Amino acid sequence: MYPEQQLLDRLTRSDELLILVNETLKTLDRAIKIIVPATKAVDMVEMRKRVESGEWTPYQIKTFDLSTARTDEPIIIEGDFVHAWTDGTMDGIGLRYNHQKNDLVYFKRRNPISGFNFWKIFLTHGAQAGKSLDLMIGREASAQAQTAEITVSSTQHFQTLRSDKDTHFTGAIALNAKEDEDLTGLLSNKIRIIGVSLQAKENLSFRAIFWKTDGFDNVDLDLDRFCGEVVIDLPTNGYQIAGANQYYLDMRGLDLDYEDEDASNELHVSLMCLTAAGKTAAAAGEVVIEIYYEPRT
Repeated sequence: MYPEQQLLDRLTRSDELLILVNETLKTLDRAIKIIVPATKAVDMVEMRKRVESGEWTPYQIKTFDLSTARTDEPIIIEGDFVHAWTDGTMDGIGLRYNHQKNDLVYFKRRNPISGFNFWKIFLTHGAQAGKSLDLMIGREASAQAQTAEITVSSTQHFQTLRSDKDTHFTGAIALNAKEDEDLTGLLSNKIRIIGVSLQAKENLSFRAIFWKTDGFDNVDLDLDRFCGEVVIDLPTNGYQIAGANQYYLDMRGLDLDYEDEDASNELHVSLMCLTAAGKTAAAAGEVVIEIYYEPRT
């Protein structure tokens, strides 16, 4: 074979190899586009237009009457986060996601709930007469996070601390007298009290007084560690269910900074009676106080 012919054959084979490589690269490119689709950047102006026109709704509010108990009641709705509010108590209120066999997630332990997609939820709660539950159910939360103009701020994440009717505030309390208790179990020695609720056998008015140490009040103003109070007026603002049994009152929207200077993770609280008749001792005068709080630095 002449040298010219050998060179031509080599060039031909090189061309064929280049064509094969090019086709392989095209195939790989198509496969990558199928497996990993390109992420579309959020257009702030376009998203704002969609929201203002009503074409896209970042969240919905669903309201439920809590008067009748529910067990795994199905609700068909898509989203990737849920935030709950109630004018009652979060005790026993929870959701299962996508299937009834999945675990029940209680709002008292985790609120809001986010981070995964769902297309169906199952609502469970006990009966709370005259109370309601609001669920803010969102979708495309990641898009909201990238669009500051339409981001909806979540409310506070809170914890609770509750007294025991058989252990705390069991004595008789005369008018303007008080009983002191150290409630254990705070997650932080520095907290912000955002709510107080009370159940009581007697229709009385109380003052919850908070102290920074277990020394409570002291005649020496430098040693007294008073740090705040809340008046809980059952006769004016409380209620009974069907006119019987204990009285209830819930107060939210408080903003009271508290610090346990003993570093014991305790809430030092006194209950003062503001009603002339006074509080009765033992079972007839049972009370339970629940504190809603946020840990702070």
